[in-house]
Order: sequence, then C-alpha cells, then structure tokens
Amino acid sequence: MDTSRVRKHSYIYSIWRVIKTLYRWDVGMPIDAVVNEEVFNYITNSLVEKHQLDFSVRDKLTLSVNDLVSLLHYHWALDTSIFPNERQRLQLSFLLLVLAYTGARPGAIVECGLLRGSNKALRYRDVDLIVLRDPDNPQYRILVMIVRVVLNKGERDNENS
Repeated sequence: MDTSRVRKHSYIYSIWRVIKTLYRWDVGMPIDAVVNEEVFNYITNSLVEKHQLDFSVRDKLTLSVNDLVSLLHYHWALDTSIFPNERQRLQLSFLLLVLAYTGARPGAIVECGLLRGSNKALRYRDVDLIVLRDPDNPQYRILVMIVRVVLNKGERDNENS
C-alpha cells in the first residue's frame, strides 16, 4: 500500500463493504460480527496510523435556486431535443422541481430499470394538490402540493403496488 495512491479511509472501508457483500452472496450469510468488528478496528486504527489515511469528507454540492432556474430556462427555452411525447418534457420539469423542493435522492423519485429490474417512479397518485384558504387574507387561496416519496432507500421492497 506504500506505493498506492489511496489516501482516504472511506475508500478502504468501501472496499471492505464490497468484500462483505460478495461474501454474503457466495456463502449465503453475513460475515461474523466479531470478524467484522476486528476488520473495522484494523482499518480505522492500524491502517490509518501506518499510512496516514485521511478522514476528511468532501463537500457534496447541492442544487441552488439559481442552478434550478438555469436548468428550467434551458429546458423550456433553449433545449432543441425532441421528446417521443411532449408530455415527457412537462414530466421532466416536474421531476426537477420535486427533487429541488423535497431534497429527495433521484433514486427515490425514479428507480433505474437496469439496476432493479423495474421502471418504478413517482406516480400521479403519489401527489396531492390541495387548495387552502390563506390564513392572513381569507379571500386568497394557497395551492399546496403533498408528495409521498415511495421509493426511499431501504423501503422499496415494502411497497404493495
């Protein structure tokens, strides 16, 4: 490892997670908890000290309001792509807005068919539009959208649809 370019603790630990997954697939049961703890301690203590592994976490940038406006402007005003059905242009715009406003992971809104063997996505029945009376000014109405995110990580197999 002295000649390796590996400098992050998280990289070594992610390799250990892959090994544990492969073991579980091959043997049909997880690695013993004691072994798992010993390897984890070896990674976080011995390897970190010996190779000066870094524990820092890189910032994961999020979409700003200006980025969203730029994306939507390009999508509606400048994009020359032809959609098989123009309804899909509207759906893409809606999905961008839902992702921005809910902070949901993209996989919680649209599931990749290649990865999971399905093409599940947010459906119309997962969205409710409600008109409420404005408490400050009763003659005005407020439009509220309730989005039920049903493809959350770890909860996908519990869906009965």
